[in-house]
Amino acid sequence: EAIGVFGAVSVATACVTPGSIAAEVAGIEDVSGAKSLDVEHPTGFFTIDMDVAFEKGEVTVQRSALLRTA
Repeated sequence: EAIGVFGAVSVATACVTPGSIAAEVAGIEDVSGAKSLDVEHPTGFFTIDMDVAFEKGEVTVQRSALLRTA
């Protein structure tokens, strides 16, 4: 069973949000800039490409994209 696109983007966003449990597990040190994150699910994974800004303690995902195949 796969997860939805929105779910995958939400997990990737949590991974670049300092202080979140997902960020602690992912261990990403520098959250700013272009990122490519693999989000695994029971039937494979999604690769999420993101542009992230981190200013004044706040994360802004400026762009996220992925390719979904059947």
